[in-house]
This record gives sequence, structure tokens and C-alpha cells, in this order.
Amino acid sequence: MISTRRALFLAAACCCALSVAPVRARAELQRTIFAAAQGHFPDLSVRFDVVTFTETGAFSGVFAPYSFNDRPVNLAADESSVYVGVFEYPFRGYHIDQYDLLGNLVAQIPSPFSPTDVPYSLELDEQSNMYLKFDGAVVRLDAMGVPNLTVTTPGNYGGADADANGNIYVSSGSVPAVLQAFDSQGTLQSTIPVGPFPSNLAIDEARSLLYLGYQAGDIEVYDIAQPQPSLMSRLTSAEVRHLNFDGLSDSLFVATVGPPGIEYGTDGTLRNVFVLPDAYAPGARTILDIIAVAVPEPGGFVGLIGLFCLRRLFVSTLRKA
Repeated sequence: MISTRRALFLAAACCCALSVAPVRARAELQRTIFAAAQGHFPDLSVRFDVVTFTETGAFSGVFAPYSFNDRPVNLAADESSVYVGVFEYPFRGYHIDQYDLLGNLVAQIPSPFSPTDVPYSLELDEQSNMYLKFDGAVVRLDAMGVPNLTVTTPGNYGGADADANGNIYVSSGSVPAVLQAFDSQGTLQSTIPVGPFPSNLAIDEARSLLYLGYQAGDIEVYDIAQPQPSLMSRLTSAEVRHLNFDGLSDSLFVATVGPPGIEYGTDGTLRNVFVLPDAYAPGARTILDIIAVAVPEPGGFVGLIGLFCLRRLFVSTLRKA
């Protein structure tokens, strides 16, 4: 039997813990790194998966398995889901798989376009609209996958993203290449020339910055506080296939034209390299896209539930006493 004095002490301590536990639970976020992966075997077979790494670069395992005929090529995420753009080889179509953070398939969104139309990039905005960059166009889909806006762009390659106000930024073309800004209704606001062969772009909404990667290497930083983007600086980087910004760590994640994924600080410093291990595939291994997602640490919520149960126990003990 617990004494009344001891029960009072433990109950008080438990209540104090409860008062701060929700704050800690909200703060206890860790990054999981998701990558679209391709691995080769000596018998010439190939595997495709979405895999995960810890934020320190350790390989965690397969998040979602795919196949030779269904290849994950684009990644995007919000606070509760990971979106995987899947190329249905050979040019059978393209669709988007939506997973929760536990790896459960929530929805599959078919592409409303021709099977030969495979986008270069997939991005999300705060309203869960999806942006697909095709040759000569950017298409915005709503959360159900229904097109609600199309803007015409010159050339091919490149990428597209939107800021918090729904303004759309598009890089496209080879030589000459351009960076264009559209408002949320698709009206062209500005067009500026950029270097040859731009690849994907990413937006830091909090600071109104746009990062533009290049296939030959390096990342340009633009101020997008005004309708016309203004070049601020250039960061040295490896070749850029895909580029994503992570606001939690203030990092840029780059899927290179070569095998690894790379994390840079927004000042260009190298922070981490993500390499698929030999155990994943003994032959050539490539990361096709890479993003960071903030997920709650399990202990934050488990601890909160445990404290709640403990508090109930001691309240019950006090009443009996």
C-alpha cells in the first residue's frame, strides 16, 4: 500500500511532468530521410524502392518496395504523408502513391495525362496541391489529383514549385534557359535568363528564397520577395538531379546525377552524404530523389500516455486513502 504522503508526492511530480509533456512531445521531432532508390545486381536485374536513412546518414531500410515496371522517380511530403511519383515502365503511365509516415498506402492518384508524359518533378504546396513539371508545361493538381491549372513554359527539363501564396516558379529549357514566375492564377509575372540545363528548384518560404540547381553542378540562390526573382549568390555543389529544401534543419537535399544523395547547409557547407549500402544491391546504386521529413519521436507520445496512466493510478490511490 502506498502511503498518502508518498502518493501525494508522486502524483504532484506526475502532474508536473504532464504539464510539460505536451510541449516536449511537440518539440521532439526527428528527421527521417526518404530516398527513391535504384540498385543493380550481377545478373542484370534491377530493384527499385523508396528507402529511408537516419539524419546521421545510416541506412534504415526499405519504406515502400517497388519493381522494375513501377519505378519511384519523384518524392514530396507534407507533415503527415509521403508522396511518391511512379513511372510505369515502359511508358505505360505515371501515378502518385500517397503513404502515411508508417508506410501504409493511403491513396493512389492516377495521372490524367498521356502515358508518355512523365514529369521531371513533383512538389506540394500548403493547400496540398501538387505541381508536375512536364515538357513545355506545369500542371497543378488538387489533393484528389484533378488538374486545376496549367501554365505553358518554354523548353523542357527543369522543375516547378510554389510559395505560401500560391505563386508558381518554373525553371525550364536547355540553351537558352529561363526562370519564370507566375501568380496563383497562372498569369506570367516575370521571365529571367539563367544558366544552361537547370534542373529542379526548391523554395524557402520563411525567407522568400528560391534555390535553383543545375545538372552540371552548383545551386543559385534567388530573392523572390518581389515578382521578379533576383540572383543573390551561388553555392558550389555536385551535379543536381533533384533538389529539396528542409526548413527544420535549414538544409538542401540533392539527388546527384551520380550515386549518392547529399545534404548541404544553405550556406553551401557539406553536411552529410547518403549512400546505399552493398547489402541493398551489390552492383551500381543510385538515389533518384531525396527529401527530409520531420516525424515525432515515439517516446514523446508514448511517454505522454504513460504519464497520464500513472497520474490516474495515483489519483485513485489518494481517493482510497
